Amino acid sequence: MRLTIQLLQYRGLIACMLLITSLAMSSCSTDSDDDDEQMIEYSGTFIPANDNVTTSASGTTSATLNQDTREITYDVEWQGLTTPVSNMHFHDDGPVIHGIDGWDEATSGSVSGTVTFSADEVTDLEAGDVYVMIHTQEYPGGEVIAILTVD
Repeated sequence: MRLTIQLLQYRGLIACMLLITSLAMSSCSTDSDDDDEQMIEYSGTFIPANDNVTTSASGTTSATLNQDTREITYDVEWQGLTTPVSNMHFHDDGPVIHGIDGWDEATSGSVSGTVTFSADEVTDLEAGDVYVMIHTQEYPGGEVIAILTVD
């Protein structure tokens, strides 16, 4: 009888502790928005920019798209350009959409960086309409391009 009376006196405290434990456990879900980021890998191999370009240049571009933020992290590597790089950027089926900075004015090299695409630019990337172009002193209109496609 004495145990029953003691339990009844603490029932409010026990109920409160059970409620707090239940709430704490439900907030510890393993589903997190941060874990749900969608990363998509793209790559492209450099080819002559057009039929008027004669080059033995080669290289690759790799890029990772974070679909949640539309941020593109990229790596560009090239070798064997006819003359040093004079400009480099992302094109969107024609027009320049984002410049690429930090490259060395050389016939071979690499550069990495991050840019944020607009929603329309991501749509074009997914459609295979985005490419990296390297312009050189010999070919100011563009020596090589690397069209980005899903890996």
